[in-house]
Amino acid sequence: MLVVHVQHGLGSRLRAMASGIAISNRTGRHFRLIWQPDEHCNVRFQELFSNEIDVWDEFESRKISGANFERYNYMESETGAVNGQIIETNTMNHVYVKTAYKLNHPEVKPKNIRQVLSELRLQPHIATMVDFLSKKSFIGVHIRNADPRKEIPGISDDAYVDREWKRLESWRQSTYISIFEDEINRILEKNPQQYFFLSADSEKTINAMKNLFKDRILYLDSHACNNRSRQCMFFAAADLWILSNASEILGSPYSAFSEVVGLFRNRTTRYARIHFPYTESDHETTPQLSGQGDGVLYIDYHLNNNWKEHNLLESIKSLHRVYKGEMPIVIFLDDDTHLNKSYQHLFRHIYHVNILQTTRDENAKNIVSNSNKKKKLIISDGLRKIQQLSNSPFEITLYVDGDTWFCGVLTNLSKILGDHDILISQGVHYKSKTKSAWNSGVILYRNSPIVIKFFKLWEKLYLQECTSSEIDQMNSCGLSSALELSTMLRYSSLDAVYSFRLGSENQTDSDGKPEKSRSQLVSWPVRIIHTSNLPSHKPAEICRLANEKPLRPRILGVTSSNELTMYYKKDDCHQGTKNNCYTNVFWKKRLLNKNITECDWRCWHNS
Repeated sequence: MLVVHVQHGLGSRLRAMASGIAISNRTGRHFRLIWQPDEHCNVRFQELFSNEIDVWDEFESRKISGANFERYNYMESETGAVNGQIIETNTMNHVYVKTAYKLNHPEVKPKNIRQVLSELRLQPHIATMVDFLSKKSFIGVHIRNADPRKEIPGISDDAYVDREWKRLESWRQSTYISIFEDEINRILEKNPQQYFFLSADSEKTINAMKNLFKDRILYLDSHACNNRSRQCMFFAAADLWILSNASEILGSPYSAFSEVVGLFRNRTTRYARIHFPYTESDHETTPQLSGQGDGVLYIDYHLNNNWKEHNLLESIKSLHRVYKGEMPIVIFLDDDTHLNKSYQHLFRHIYHVNILQTTRDENAKNIVSNSNKKKKLIISDGLRKIQQLSNSPFEITLYVDGDTWFCGVLTNLSKILGDHDILISQGVHYKSKTKSAWNSGVILYRNSPIVIKFFKLWEKLYLQECTSSEIDQMNSCGLSSALELSTMLRYSSLDAVYSFRLGSENQTDSDGKPEKSRSQLVSWPVRIIHTSNLPSHKPAEICRLANEKPLRPRILGVTSSNELTMYYKKDDCHQGTKNNCYTNVFWKKRLLNKNITECDWRCWHNS
């Protein structure tokens, strides 16, 4: 069974619910929806929709507290929650997810969500409100600019974490009516007969638009709703269905309502401050440097380090071996690094970068000049890496860190990317205060304006959040925040076969305790190994071990002579690694409720 406990407003709930049903439809799990009326959405599911699904409007936590439940929580305002955690359905246990967001699972795709939403049936009294526009052609307009703290009476400060409050308030305050006014005027210049259906979160906005555009503006009568009451939720549902029938949508950024409207029937949704007044296609592929096609990108600074150079060259040689030299490779190096001439033939291009310019562009100057002078400012290689990602000469780029090892050909980068703009490898640990849920060691992306814009935002956030001596310097710092802010970026996690983790998993949290390793969803065979242990083990053995008997649960261990080996039983693993408690978990199922030591649990699996 898959239990999805939806949170927040109507759009957020429908988004979360639809992703859960999409998983259920394709995994055969029974779907149960928990939909509790609250200050965000004070209406029962059955009052909005006539679909016969297993839905509860009450919830008792004790019912999902047993050992037969896998529990996930995406609501980061709550202790221990991790938004975006991969949902594992390859388990004999039930799965419970508390979320206002789409679930992170391979079956959560736009077409699957669209199918679920298209099957929802409104209650007759709401469907009647929708029918009055059934024969009219119009453009949908959704304006969301009310103060979120005043819009929802009784909302707690704990509803969102501080950064979410700041982000939400920032978008609301800057989504001006004038932005929509200018875009509607531009459309009316081309077609004076064009109609617009307006959905807004305040009566003030509706009146202002009516005064500006008269009979060109359509809206639901008696829509003086400024709260989340039961009656207002009826109007909200009707608005959403009407908007989904529009020829295109002018939406508000950082709004689940606008997002769901676009998902309904694959309508084009353009967002204020992101797509207009600008009208170019952000997703169009436009190479920034001379070059074309697909290719692999490396970025390495201060390479004159034996360990780092060994890793990089081993990675590149493995890539050449599996592709027989037919995959173009470029590398960005700092001016002080010079590759041995015997290796230079491996690259299509070698770009040398003056890293002293790292903080001299306008974006970096502003951040650095406004930084806290009391804290030591550190500009790490992670920032320099981010700055060069947008300079790839390829239309589709596979960026890989130097600590990677290629086991097989990635048959078609465009097919792997699909309709996404960017795919990023998952971190091996659950997200915490010190570790990101994402890992920037392997990234597949299009060379397009929206991706370039994302890289610039990531750079900005890195400069703001990750350049203090008090911050652990990680390449992935600022990445999660940049993804969350990039509302139009089509991103997802990269399948683990393209970034399969073996080493460096034994990290500690802020209290010095070993962090819980994340089991990896792998479709096999493994194409890229991502590990820092290459120098200490025989690289040729790694691919064989990774792909050996893939359907059996197993654990990667280390023998007494520090050689890689594979265990299939807990006892064998424990015996073989009794002097090495920090054995890497190769495939981890849920731990049973047993009293096992930190050493033992790394050898535990439940098939």
